Amino acid sequence: MTNFLKIILLVTVFYVQNISAMTWELANKADHRFVISFFPEKISSETRVNSDIFCRADSLRTLPSEQQKLFRKSTGETESQRTFQKFGYEFVYSLFKYAEEESADESEELNLVLDDQRLVCEGTPTEMSCEELNEIIKMKNVIFYTGAGISAAAVPTMNVLLNALKISKDLEEGDKLQHYISDVISNPEKYTEILGDFFDRCEKALPTFAHVLLSECSKKFNHLLVTENVDQLHQKSGIEPIIFAGSDRYSSDERITALVKEADYIVTIGLNSDESGFLKFYKAQNPKGKIISINLAQTNYLSNEDFYLEGDIQKLAKKIFEL
Repeated sequence: MTNFLKIILLVTVFYVQNISAMTWELANKADHRFVISFFPEKISSETRVNSDIFCRADSLRTLPSEQQKLFRKSTGETESQRTFQKFGYEFVYSLFKYAEEESADESEELNLVLDDQRLVCEGTPTEMSCEELNEIIKMKNVIFYTGAGISAAAVPTMNVLLNALKISKDLEEGDKLQHYISDVISNPEKYTEILGDFFDRCEKALPTFAHVLLSECSKKFNHLLVTENVDQLHQKSGIEPIIFAGSDRYSSDERITALVKEADYIVTIGLNSDESGFLKFYKAQNPKGKIISINLAQTNYLSNEDFYLEGDIQKLAKKIFEL
């Protein structure tokens, strides 16, 4: 495992009405780690964003002493967990201390997907036409797998959100991560306002043309739909996808495993990388299975045996999903 984990390790599904989280684990080359979670909550017509920050004791000691004092044990918590609640912006700073003899595997506890669990091939796939793909969808066992590209016309992509939050790989260098966490603690409104706007835009956004056609197609041919997206646009189009969003939510699911073994193809739509490791899992469970990628640019998970359809899904959807 590399010292600097992928920036988006846990992005869990959020629902504005009942709080869930959007989470990142950040680490630098010295293996100091901080997990930041943002929770949207609807108050009247306003979305308020709450947040948690978790860290280990060794990471806590890298912060300014006045900020270290924010981490306190709260009533009802165990000796191993300490929490401080700061009202106003509703931040919760939490410290987890692990006993020296305790070898807690954080990635296993958090169900994280590491770099070596993702499929990277960089092969030369065969080009495919919309008409060929349409025929496959009608005649073969298919799993649809969507990424941010299908929603880019309606909501900000995750890359746009990360840029706004100033989360980048640069945080692994020197003490940049500590300065970043310190700023989040000192100036929470800078970050909660960005997340609040993102959640509001997702809540108000309508599904795109491609969302609607994909929903109709998936239901007509009984194809499984999985997604990395937390924007709720698939749900608004009338279908409930299975959401991975950077974590392994499939390998222990017998139904998904059975479908993966039977799938002739996984059709990825606007998916730039194998963020949740699902494609590598698919290839391991079903060596004869193929991947068809619909994207603006060729992706890095396609082998010589796979297929690529270049273009904007909003422009291609009518031909691809024609029933």
